[in-house]
Amino acid sequence: MKPLRLTLSAFGPYAEPQTLDFAELGGREFFLIHGPTGSGKTTLLDAITYALYGETSGAGRNGAQMRSQQADTKTLTFVRFDFCVGENYFRVERQPEQEVAKKRGEGTTKRPAEANLWKGNSPGRDPGPSDLNWTPLATKAGQVNSEVARMLGFSAEQFRQVILIPQGRFREVLEADSKKREEILETLFGTQRFSALAELLKTKAKNLQDQAKIGLQQKAALLEAHLSESEQELREKLSLTRVKIEELEAQLKPLQTKREQANKALEAARLLDQQFLELEKADTELSAIKARESETKDAKARVELARKAANLRSEFELYTQSKRHREKADSELEGLRKILPAQEKALQQAIEKKALLDKDSDSFKKWETELAKLDDLEPKLNRLIQLQSEGETAKRQLSEASKESDRLGKHSTELAKRIPELEKRWTKSLQARSRIPQIDTELKKAQEALKILNQRKVLSEKITVLEKAQEPRKTAGKVLAETWKRLCSERDQEQDRWDNGQAALLASQLETEAPCPVCGSTHHPKPAHSSAESLPSETRIKSLRKSAEDAFKKLEAAREVYQNAEKELTLLRSKRDALAKPESSEAQILESIGKLDTELKLLQKEATSLTEDSLAKSRSEAEAAALAAKKAEEAANERKGSFEKLLSASKVMQQDIPTELRSSIALNKRRSLIRNRIREFETSKETTEKSLQASRETHQQTLTQIRSLEKTTKDAAKAEAELQSVWQKALSSIGFENEEAWHKARLDSEELLVLEKTLEQFAKEMAAAQSRCARAKEELAKSKAAERPQLTRYSEEQQAAEKAWQETRDLKAGFSKDLDTLKRACQQLDKMEKEFGELQTAYSTAGKVADAVNGKNVLGITLQRFVLTAFLDDTLIAASSRLVRMSRGRFRLERRRERNDMRRASGLDLDVFDEFTGQSRSVNTLSGGESFLASLALALGLADVVQSYSGGVRMDALFIDEGFGTLDQEALDEALKALMDLREKGRLVGIISHVPELKERIDVRLEVTSTRQGSKAAFKIMA
Repeated sequence: MKPLRLTLSAFGPYAEPQTLDFAELGGREFFLIHGPTGSGKTTLLDAITYALYGETSGAGRNGAQMRSQQADTKTLTFVRFDFCVGENYFRVERQPEQEVAKKRGEGTTKRPAEANLWKGNSPGRDPGPSDLNWTPLATKAGQVNSEVARMLGFSAEQFRQVILIPQGRFREVLEADSKKREEILETLFGTQRFSALAELLKTKAKNLQDQAKIGLQQKAALLEAHLSESEQELREKLSLTRVKIEELEAQLKPLQTKREQANKALEAARLLDQQFLELEKADTELSAIKARESETKDAKARVELARKAANLRSEFELYTQSKRHREKADSELEGLRKILPAQEKALQQAIEKKALLDKDSDSFKKWETELAKLDDLEPKLNRLIQLQSEGETAKRQLSEASKESDRLGKHSTELAKRIPELEKRWTKSLQARSRIPQIDTELKKAQEALKILNQRKVLSEKITVLEKAQEPRKTAGKVLAETWKRLCSERDQEQDRWDNGQAALLASQLETEAPCPVCGSTHHPKPAHSSAESLPSETRIKSLRKSAEDAFKKLEAAREVYQNAEKELTLLRSKRDALAKPESSEAQILESIGKLDTELKLLQKEATSLTEDSLAKSRSEAEAAALAAKKAEEAANERKGSFEKLLSASKVMQQDIPTELRSSIALNKRRSLIRNRIREFETSKETTEKSLQASRETHQQTLTQIRSLEKTTKDAAKAEAELQSVWQKALSSIGFENEEAWHKARLDSEELLVLEKTLEQFAKEMAAAQSRCARAKEELAKSKAAERPQLTRYSEEQQAAEKAWQETRDLKAGFSKDLDTLKRACQQLDKMEKEFGELQTAYSTAGKVADAVNGKNVLGITLQRFVLTAFLDDTLIAASSRLVRMSRGRFRLERRRERNDMRRASGLDLDVFDEFTGQSRSVNTLSGGESFLASLALALGLADVVQSYSGGVRMDALFIDEGFGTLDQEALDEALKALMDLREKGRLVGIISHVPELKERIDVRLEVTSTRQGSKAAFKIMA
């Protein structure tokens, strides 16, 4: 990554938009970022890191906190960074979440964070600072972060460790542990494929191991399912099952024959028993039908009588029809005679009402005359209403004009009064603006003092906690040391006793005249003696050795913890002492910050409360309001004259119209009333005449109907008497005593049909029962059986034979099923044995390879770490060549070969070889200046090796923030020579430092200046 252009706006101390074009360096690759403390040198590195990753170089501040307090609310905070990676050009721009001025109205609004990434349209050619020739790649913060990390090959943390090294973090790569350094080198050299390969082999080996375990579990489950403890037992069960099946097959044949004979005997007995049963049922059915013969005779008699009654039906219907006709005529005649008096009364009332209407004809004429006069008043009334409406409108307009004139007059007066007050506020606003920078500076100083005080407080608290924790550690260490010494002493004593006891043990085994196994002599004058009870065992000796070793390990671990805590205490004390203690107390500083912050907010509010444009606008508004008030007063006077003219014309028109009729509603109501009266009179007259005519016609019709019905009733009575005589003669001729007897004998067609079918069905059932009884006797005679068979005995014999056959058959089926199951189980065992053998062969190779590449080896390093050690060795060679020169031959970097802690991954830990002592030691023991030189050498060595191995990760730039102040003159010279050598390789190097010698020796500078309006930065090339 090589920077091209950096644009900042309202970012940190840079209040105004500013662009740094690195092309101004003119090909010079080494420059100094110079300026007073707090001017914004580190902010430039913050801007680069924030543009790329959305984080600052120190990772202690976010983008929203970097908004400039000196910037106007209309100025947008953003960072734009143009850079190239190889032949490709990119532009990244970020805006943090911020409060900006509203586009309309006053106040501010929150603008969300934005992030965008572009790529140049033409590879190998810089698109330039314009917005053209760029193609969007990403428009969201997450996408931009991923793309930047992909194209640069670094995460934000790694970028701050290798490319842009902030204050206080230069030693991180040098002093990182093996795991952290592995992450950095993995990204730089792209060795992820080796890690992936190791993981793939590990997964494959585990899969093979899991498959083997599953195979063993399946085999055990299979044997357990068949209640077998071994494969041999399962196969023995298979052989025994086959023998048992053969025995059962031999038993089944005679049982099958006996079963078939019993079934045939039972079937013959059941057939004979069915014949006896059929004869009994036939006799029972015939007897039941014969018992119903008396009921059938009664039904036959009832049918004959009903048929006779049906023959007189026509005579009866003629008689009843004539009777109904006579009764109907009598009823109608009676009804007409009842309504005749009411019709006569209604006729008389209609005649009287007609006479009254003839008398009211004079009132009808008066109403017609009044209606004509009301029609003549309508045009005059319409004109009066129009004049009144126009008068109301003119009155309302006059009122509105008067109110508007009064309102504008008051508004003009108020605006005129506000002008002197606004001029005073403008003066105060100018004074507040001049005071703000001073208060802001004082507030920042107080906040910085509070920050230092808090840091010292936190460090002091940590020191106190660690100091308190050291005492029990020290005590525990003494206890562990005493325990270890005691166990060592006890171990040595027991070892001596055991060694001495070995002679007595050998002596106890000597025999007379037998050679000694030690000296070979056959004479044993003074054999050694020892008590067998006091001699320690070998197990006891081993236990004491292990206890002593465990105690020593605990003691060493406690010492390491104590020493590490002491180092941390020393570091914390040095950090605390490096922070100058503020002169004021925390309460005083907080009180000062509160007062300054309150005063600053009041001044900012006062400064923004009024602008010069607002004052000029208020003056213009006052003049415009006075002119508008004058015009409104003239308009009100004009409205007043129009209203008075309309009022006079309205009074003249009212003299021709009665007071009660001076509204359209009253006039229309009166006309409607008169018209309704006329209409009602005409309607009533017409209705009365029609009613009179209808009453006369109805009365006449009723008289005519009465005369006709009197004749009809007389004729109907005569016909009824004649037909009644004919009906009585017909009843006597058939044999019925009277009409009631005839009705009782009658049956409707459905009842008669049911009785006839019942008689027919009875005859059929009688014939069928007689035929069934004859057939049953004939069938039983053929069998020649004297008595009914005993079914129970035949059934018991058949069930016994069936049961014996089924039990034997089921037993055989069960053994056959077991045989099939055992066969499949044996086949599965054979298959499992074959597969398990193959898995064991595959795992024996894959498991060893997987363990080796995943760190389970003598060195305790993974495949990826093994590859990285080669890269690191090359890096250390390149770094040491610079470090030897910069340290005047004293130091060189080397990789630690031994594995100190078996619990931790190793292989990438660093040591420094000191020529003065001839020994290696940890890089953590280097002093501040020595550590800076070693870190610088390592960073430069990394760049050389990465560039030589691959073109993927490009390290075309290096930025260093401070650290040179820890070097003496000679070391500083050597460090500068090493950095200047990078120019030959086309690598851009920028450093931040307050060391005066650097300013004198580096002729290319990025000068940062601080003003009340914000900081400025510009490249300067000294002649």
